[in-house]
Amino acid sequence: AAFAENWRQHLVDFDLADAEEMFPASAFKPAVDRVHRAGLPLTVHSGENVGADHIRSSIEQLGARRIGHGVSLIDDADLVALLQAVSGRRTQRDGNRRGGKSGEG
Repeated sequence: AAFAENWRQHLVDFDLADAEEMFPASAFKPAVDRVHRAGLPLTVHSGENVGADHIRSSIEQLGARRIGHGVSLIDDADLVALLQAVSGRRTQRDGNRRGGKSGEG
């Protein structure tokens, strides 16, 4: 967070990649609050190793506007809508968690 504050004029986003299975999103709130005060949007890598509830916490508690990976997002249609609302972008659910092209599997 201190780096983001000190180098704000050179940054466009702050990216948080945590060991999501070991730490709840709330553990990062004090540092993320500093990032928001510096005026930076937040990306959180979430939902790759844990359920969609971690993605929801990243959005609701940390103010994430972008989710990296987000594999478990597919499990919660309401969460997809929430992410679309906060990110201002369309998020697609292709229903394919095993890889490959959309529509296969």
